[in-house]
Amino acid sequence: MDSKFRVASERWAALILFLIYDIFQIWFVGHIEVKSNTESLLTYDFNWIEEFHLNTLTIIALFFIPIIISYFVGVRSVTRSDMVQIIGPDSLLNRVKMEFHLGNPDKIDYSIENIDHFLEDLAVGQPEGTYENLKMLFGIGVMVENLIETTGVKSIKRVYMSNELVPNAFTMRILPIPKIGQDWIIINRNVIDILNDDEIKAVVAHEIGHAARKDSWINSALYSPRLIIIVAWAVLLAAMGEILLNEPFNQITLIRIFLIFTLMFVIRIVMNFAYKLITFAYRRTELLADHYAAEIMGELKLINALFKIGKRAEVVRILKSDMEYLNTKYNEMNENEMSMRLLNMIDPSEIDTNKAREFSIEYFVRSKLNSIYRGFRLNINDKEFNELVERSKENLYIDLINYLDKKKDKSILEKNDIDINFDEDLDRNDLDTLIKNLEETDDLIFETERLERKGLLPETKTHPLVSERLKFLYNCFN
Repeated sequence: MDSKFRVASERWAALILFLIYDIFQIWFVGHIEVKSNTESLLTYDFNWIEEFHLNTLTIIALFFIPIIISYFVGVRSVTRSDMVQIIGPDSLLNRVKMEFHLGNPDKIDYSIENIDHFLEDLAVGQPEGTYENLKMLFGIGVMVENLIETTGVKSIKRVYMSNELVPNAFTMRILPIPKIGQDWIIINRNVIDILNDDEIKAVVAHEIGHAARKDSWINSALYSPRLIIIVAWAVLLAAMGEILLNEPFNQITLIRIFLIFTLMFVIRIVMNFAYKLITFAYRRTELLADHYAAEIMGELKLINALFKIGKRAEVVRILKSDMEYLNTKYNEMNENEMSMRLLNMIDPSEIDTNKAREFSIEYFVRSKLNSIYRGFRLNINDKEFNELVERSKENLYIDLINYLDKKKDKSILEKNDIDINFDEDLDRNDLDTLIKNLEETDDLIFETERLERKGLLPETKTHPLVSERLKFLYNCFN
């Protein structure tokens, strides 16, 4: 049975082993000196020296460089035009508070009615829908601020919402230094589109959990040893390269080139082992943040949030895979451009994969037929055009399914044989049935997860599969 204690123990074991492994690499590589030896079979002498290659100043610089880079990358990422501050000095929430608490000589009550009037005034002369957006931003700001105050996590100073079309949220640490550093949460707009208020709070509570547990601090601290290791290995390779370039070209040169590439291959294996350790720890970190959120909001709300996010991710993948097929069949299309166009046009709250596939095919057929008729200046009425679209849709759908059947294992494409309604929120009975089926069959909920397990899609390195997260939460709280 999964448990918080076991997962926490595994995480700390992986982090400690990762740190020991990295420090050993730094210590070992830093004491190796390379010299030329044409009489040796390896043509190089690797000697152990007492003096460490990297001086203290270099190590200190390498330790702080990732921190400085992460600060500027973090600050730059929230200055994009599609970023809106929900909580912070430039947020709408803060502006409303200032309006009613400071610049308020008439002492107007801080009431819902008066706030609505203020938002309406702000929307005057702005594009249609501005008032609704302002009201949504203010409501989300109040909801998130109340949740942060409830948890008592004071390090979270800002919350932003990006206009990304995929459901995601993350926490980043701005300067991992006590008393100075801050935690900033980024929520993609699509999270707001597909989740209800309780589910949104469950997602935000997950991010608050990262801040409360100092996960971002730990992650930032682990970047520095990685950079030091890379520099230490680079110094060793540079010394071997310098010897290679300073001596005349002969048979020994070819041996040395082979040795350099062999060492690079070994370094990659060594670094990959460290990477596997840290990704294992990251996945455990996500499970523990899930546990934190479930304690605050209840595991069922978080499970439904994860379930909907997983279904929306399926929709995004379906649109991209369909465009891959259409690009194969009609190679004049730009696959990535069409995928982004579809993602912008489809309902942002759509989480039904069948409807997403129907939408992508219909959009493609309509745009293609429209281009043909306009290109040849042919006249056609709406009724005839729609009939052509319907016939073309059916044929293209059949072609697409046949293409997918050939490309992947048929078992992957078949929907789980689980007797619950995947189009509605899960209740307690649904959850019991779902977890029982997953544990008995060792199956996964989503097609994307099966494709990752089969190696047909790149694996998500830092996050566990949704199915694994659901089983963990269920086993912890039931």
